[in-house]
Amino acid sequence: TKMAYSGLVAARAAYESGELRKASRLAKAALRAIAGRFAPSVEYLGHNLIGKIARDEGRAREALGSFRRAVEVIEQMRGGIAADEFKATFLGGKIEIYEDAIGACLDEGSDSAME
Repeated sequence: TKMAYSGLVAARAAYESGELRKASRLAKAALRAIAGRFAPSVEYLGHNLIGKIARDEGRAREALGSFRRAVEVIEQMRGGIAADEFKATFLGGKIEIYEDAIGACLDEGSDSAME
């Protein structure tokens, strides 16, 4: 899990420096590394990064799918938190993922995406 997370950090660095192919390859490798393991942080961050890359490359439908997967992982984690005040605290650093998903839905513009 730690190696997968470090690979994801490298993927984010590649993304920030404009190396989209490298970022995509590293992010997908991180997700493969955690397959079958409980590593939700790596999973939602990986899917969100893959969504950003797809969005930047003009692949809106793929981006939306990745953003939705990232949100699903967060929602699964959040569902296990009983008290509402803890849920709000939990979401504090994850708002960007929801913003990316909403932006992708708005970009698509279809009625189903708006829903």
